[in-house]
Amino acid sequence: MNDINLSKIKRLDGALLLVFRDLMRHRRTTLVAERLGLTQSAISHALGRLRPHTDDFVVERLYEEEYCVVARNDHPCVQGAIDLATFSELGHVIISLTGELEQWGDNALKRDHIERRVVAAVPRFLTAFTLIAQSDAILTVQRRLAVRYSKAFQLQVCKPPFATQPFPVVVVRSQRESSDAAIQWLIEKVRQSAHVE
Repeated sequence: MNDINLSKIKRLDGALLLVFRDLMRHRRTTLVAERLGLTQSAISHALGRLRPHTDDFVVERLYEEEYCVVARNDHPCVQGAIDLATFSELGHVIISLTGELEQWGDNALKRDHIERRVVAAVPRFLTAFTLIAQSDAILTVQRRLAVRYSKAFQLQVCKPPFATQPFPVVVVRSQRESSDAAIQWLIEKVRQSAHVE
């Protein structure tokens, strides 16, 4: 118990514990936002988008990622490209661990007056690819993932019909482990596995 830093414990944000508690209990970001008087996007943001700003962590950039749209190869409305009207008209499958029919990024689409009709929410990428391969629905997903599985699922990978910004994928580790050879080996394996021509 001697290695516990009391000053760091005092800096913990107790409000985040309430968010975590309610997310574990209700499994729905929209419901938690309503209960805590916050917006859904505010709840969605401590989840998976880490930007530590202390000297306790090392943030290492792995690669730049971008989004794409996937559809089955013989889709009647998508032949190598997709326009905005088709994007809005077709049904969308999304990845959602909670089953909610909203996703991080939907607010940005709405700000640009871009609508999409979500028809299914599934918890795993491979399940989503299976649905896309067997229906006329489409999926917006990270390009590296789409390219990796496009041949197996017979999918076409298209550029989104609206402006998107690439985003960095990073690995975060504690400063104490910054020189750990095993962790560095793992990071390099992740970087290599993510490489796309």
